[in-house]
Amino acid sequence: MRKRKGISLIEAVITVFISFIILTAIYIVYTSVYKNFRREESISTSQIESLLNTDIIRYELQEAGYGIGSNCSCNCTNFICNGDCLPVDFDKVKKGLAIRSTYSLTNEKTHGWALVDCSSGTFDIKAGSLPTGSLGFVVLDASTRKIVDGFTNSKICPSTGIFLVYPYDPATSGSCSNQYCNLIEYYLGKSSTAPSYCAPGTKTLFRKIGKKSYPILYCVADFQVRFNWNGSLVNPESLSNISFNEEVNNLQGVNVYILVQEGKRDNNFYFSENTTIDNVNLSLKNVKDYIHYRWKIIKISQEPMNLEK
Repeated sequence: MRKRKGISLIEAVITVFISFIILTAIYIVYTSVYKNFRREESISTSQIESLLNTDIIRYELQEAGYGIGSNCSCNCTNFICNGDCLPVDFDKVKKGLAIRSTYSLTNEKTHGWALVDCSSGTFDIKAGSLPTGSLGFVVLDASTRKIVDGFTNSKICPSTGIFLVYPYDPATSGSCSNQYCNLIEYYLGKSSTAPSYCAPGTKTLFRKIGKKSYPILYCVADFQVRFNWNGSLVNPESLSNISFNEEVNNLQGVNVYILVQEGKRDNNFYFSENTTIDNVNLSLKNVKDYIHYRWKIIKISQEPMNLEK
């Protein structure tokens, strides 16, 4: 009977070496798949955040001018208005978009409207509805859109006629001197809550209403606004002393452009895409080592629905 030979030292070394190569290959594939998964996960998270938060801007642009009277007066320091309360304005110092409205998306007490017939002296709602509760109301003449009563707190006819009535929340500070309205601003600034993975030099897009500011979008490289002014895209910084009637007759829409980071830094990635859209150059010049990050252009195009020609 023949004895079985044991494994020689050379065979053992070869076996260990082959096993090492196989395990190394498995590890490389695993780490590559894991890194790709983590990168795609962070990109997906950024995309969802961008989609949800930028929808707020779109909706508030749609409601710009809600409850604003044509004879409303405002403090226009730094803004493009001439003293009238513009539904859509621009802050030349902050380089920010400004929206005036009695409506606030995040405050249900401001939702609603009513067409009221006071011809017989009674507060007769013909269309729409007003929320219940101790709210204030802005009353506009239905034919001229001029303010009749900017601070009433009861459903009482100011005089005979047909009126548009809008609710507002007295607990929220306003920005109009002869009626109530919200001033909602979007602008770039620095935030202590920005994630650590944001590229150096990026900023946070804030939403400010009243005296409170909230971060809307992190890791933003650039934020720009253009007005569709009588059919042409115009940088609002070039406009000044605009009246309510001028805006109503010329503003056909608002475009917002945001250049935002997607995902985290990737040393194996080299960004080389164009960041110009509609002849608007979105800049990465203030972002350090931007080439190793992915960048996405978000375009919001919305017509304010409450500007009556």
